[in-house]
Amino acid sequence: MTTWTILTGAQTTAGSIKNLTNVGDCDPASIIEEAENYIYRKLRVRQMLAETTGVFVVSTTTGIGDAVDLPDDYLAAKTFQITGVNAAALERKTEAYVRGLWSYDGSGARVLSKPRYFYADGASLRFEVCADQAYPWNMLYYQQPAALSASNTSNFLSTRGVRALLAACRGFVGEFRKDDVERDYWLKIALAAVDDLNSESDLEEGTANAAAVVV
Repeated sequence: MTTWTILTGAQTTAGSIKNLTNVGDCDPASIIEEAENYIYRKLRVRQMLAETTGVFVVSTTTGIGDAVDLPDDYLAAKTFQITGVNAAALERKTEAYVRGLWSYDGSGARVLSKPRYFYADGASLRFEVCADQAYPWNMLYYQQPAALSASNTSNFLSTRGVRALLAACRGFVGEFRKDDVERDYWLKIALAAVDDLNSESDLEEGTANAAAVVV
C-alpha cells in the first residue's frame, strides 16, 4: 500500500517517486497523473464499475432521440438496457453497423422505434433508431476513479494496484529523463501488473476469458 503523501515525498522519503528512481528534479504530481491515466485506459476491474440511469428523449424531427450523454468519468460501457415494462438488453455494435441501420420516413425524419443496438462516440451512446417512447434505461459502466491528490490520498491503485502504479510512475520518470529503455522496461512491468488485476477481477466475476471493450 502507498499514498499520495508517500509518493510525492522528498527524495529521502522511503517509497517516494524521487526515492525509488533517485531522480530529485521530477514533478511527482505530474508523474502520478500520467501513470494513473495510462493505467486506467487499460484497467477494467469490478472496483471501477458504476451505474447510471436516465430516460430516452423522444424526437420526431432530429436525431436527439438516438443518443444519451455519457458521464464525465466514463471509460467503457459494460451493459446498457431498457428497463421497466419494455425491458431489453441492448447489444453493442460497431459505429458502421449502427449507422448503417439509420432509416428515414418520407419527410426525411429519422424512423422512430425501440432501440436494439448502440455504439459510443466521444460524448454519447448512439442508437440505430430514435426512441419512439421515453424508455427508462440503466447503464453499468467502467468509470475513471478519482485521481490521487492531496485531498484524495488513497484509491484502488494505491491499495490493490501498487505494483502497476509504481511501475508506471517509474516508466514516466524514465520518459521525463528521455531514457527510452528505462521507460519501456517499467511500462512493460506496469502492463503485466494491469493484466493480472484484470484477470483477478474476471475470475471473481466468473468471466476469466472475457475481454472488456474500450470505447
